[in-house]
Amino acid sequence: MSMPLTDVVSAVLTRPEPPTLVVAELISQMVKDGSSAYERPEFCDEIVERLTFCYAKYATFTDTHGKGIDGKVMSVDDVERWLIDINKQVGRGSEFRSAAKEMGWTKPPQEEGSAEPTEKPRIVLPQDGLLSLEGFLNVYTFELRGGKFWGINYDLSIMGQPLPIVGRFEARYDRMYCTEKLVPTAVLDTIARMPCPNAVEASDHLPVGAVFQITDLN
Repeated sequence: MSMPLTDVVSAVLTRPEPPTLVVAELISQMVKDGSSAYERPEFCDEIVERLTFCYAKYATFTDTHGKGIDGKVMSVDDVERWLIDINKQVGRGSEFRSAAKEMGWTKPPQEEGSAEPTEKPRIVLPQDGLLSLEGFLNVYTFELRGGKFWGINYDLSIMGQPLPIVGRFEARYDRMYCTEKLVPTAVLDTIARMPCPNAVEASDHLPVGAVFQITDLN
């Protein structure tokens, strides 16, 4: 029978458990009043305006169907330029996958009687596809509903629309556990007073660490 595990960081009783996530508070700036931040949240008007401004910055293809802004929509080249800005390359990131689907990519149909493929089909940007303003907003709504507030903030910053720092959100998400045969002899507490990432901390998740002594190998 498995023995109970000990939360190593909480076992140190001489200080409060430090947060492992210290980031800018964003929910109050992104989520529409009256909209739940966790159940189908909606962007507030200011974020929609910022994203619309960003879309206009990238959209260069002349549109005749009224699905863009100022007569322009995002072509494949425009989408690739946007993806390289926010993700450093085309083909990675949930924004890429969502954009491809908004532009018309669909999973290839399985041939009747054929075995289920062992690998997922490769997602690509349809070469004749266009990303409308509505599709662009849908991409970021999908990010919002995935709880990726800080990812959206990063993208906005890269696209020239950074949000102001109005406070910190702190929580302890990263944990380390040990059995009774491992005795922690030292615990690393990483403390941050500024929202991460920053010039000192490269990640939004602060590192956790500990040194253990093995008490019994049997």
